[in-house]
Amino acid sequence: MRNTLHDGHRERLRRRFEKEGLENFEDHNVLELLLFYTIPRRDTNEIAHRLINTYGTLARVIDAPLGDLQKIEGIGKNSAIYLKLISETVRRYLLSSGTWYGKVVNDDITAVEIFRPYFLNCRNEVLYMLCLNWKEQAIACLFVAEGSNNAVIIDVRNIVERALYHNAAYVILAHNHCEGTEESSVEDNILTREVWKTLKDVGIVLRDHFIITPDSYKSMKKAGHIPKDNDDSPIDDK
Repeated sequence: MRNTLHDGHRERLRRRFEKEGLENFEDHNVLELLLFYTIPRRDTNEIAHRLINTYGTLARVIDAPLGDLQKIEGIGKNSAIYLKLISETVRRYLLSSGTWYGKVVNDDITAVEIFRPYFLNCRNEVLYMLCLNWKEQAIACLFVAEGSNNAVIIDVRNIVERALYHNAAYVILAHNHCEGTEESSVEDNILTREVWKTLKDVGIVLRDHFIITPDSYKSMKKAGHIPKDNDDSPIDDK
């Protein structure tokens, strides 16, 4: 026997989406709507609330490991895979759309918005570099290296060679911290200074190095770990 009350609720939520989009939906409403397509006969509102109560936000739910999602009551393998497929599809869309190419990058927010899709679902630390021309337009966003969940080993010469290959006037680095802290390590600080110096020797400016977490970011330049232009004074990397 079908639950007509439940079916009516689902239909109302679908119609609301058709009319309004997701603009006025709470995170749990979005999850509830998504789960309609993998859980046909249960109250997905309760499951959606359970997910939000566990992870806090929609983004953290979708970024959660596949195995962890399946530990939530009401979430089976199909639903867990479906939620992971959403984040992977969004990432693929953002990367394939190429909306950053030619964009002027002269502030932190613009740079971080370009980098952030590359770190979706990353379980290890990964480093990317963004190359800009002399007009500060983005011309290449390149994978550099992947490490463990708390460290990544970098070949500085590789960064310089790729910057030269793309005729970059400026380079911006970014890597993620999987544990969520914005604080740079001593190794991060030393590496950043080394990259800055090596790029400077070939006439390229290291504009910044961002540490990106799921909820925030940190500019290592603003934190004092990148010298000002033409400044060779020592920096305390501790």
